[in-house]
Amino acid sequence: MPSLNKEGIINAYKNGHVVFTNGPLLVFKINNRIIGETVQKNEGSTVTLDIEWRSTGFGEMRKIRIVKMTAQACYTYELPVSGEYGTLSWNDPTPVEGPSYYRLEGQSYRDNLSPTPDETHFVYTNPIWISIPWNYVFTDSYGRGTNLKVNTTHQLFQFITPDRDYGIRKASAMQTSDTSLGTAISILHEDGELRLLAKAVSAPLDVCGAFAQDKRTGKSYSLLDKTGIED
Repeated sequence: MPSLNKEGIINAYKNGHVVFTNGPLLVFKINNRIIGETVQKNEGSTVTLDIEWRSTGFGEMRKIRIVKMTAQACYTYELPVSGEYGTLSWNDPTPVEGPSYYRLEGQSYRDNLSPTPDETHFVYTNPIWISIPWNYVFTDSYGRGTNLKVNTTHQLFQFITPDRDYGIRKASAMQTSDTSLGTAISILHEDGELRLLAKAVSAPLDVCGAFAQDKRTGKSYSLLDKTGIED
């Protein structure tokens, strides 16, 4: 558990270990990972949320809503609950199909069955992220600290620099082709924050070159994963 001092609190904020509440507490884990963290799951596997709440002094927790966001849609599941504190486990009826995240919303109030807004208390959690295995991972061979992870099945990539992890993104365009030297991969991406161009060939050649620019700061990054040089 993080230390309840200034440094521990700041680190918790930086790492996304945060809930927003005007009273009750609601937290959950997936595979013992906590709010703000990422769990890697294989496609077709099951996700189980282990949920805990405490609402002492703010009435019983009456409702928990699970929000699941995928690349295709947003799903919500209502769980009727009661009691000022409790635990439960919930299995997602839909197996993992790709990257996603889960977050929770909770609502508590006292015995009044038709509470006014002043009598209702709310809590919202940050997400736990679900990632899927990467087909290819390329690391800069010259100490620049840049990494590029690629999932060609879903046309996803993750670009990581010493300054920032840009998270999992859907490529604007990704093309692959099989060659005698390996799978050739071409990525061209641009959104409001990141511009990236990458060319790679998987093993046995195992080489990648990438250029990226943070459009907000103007800072540029490069990656060269040279054939025959491994991290």
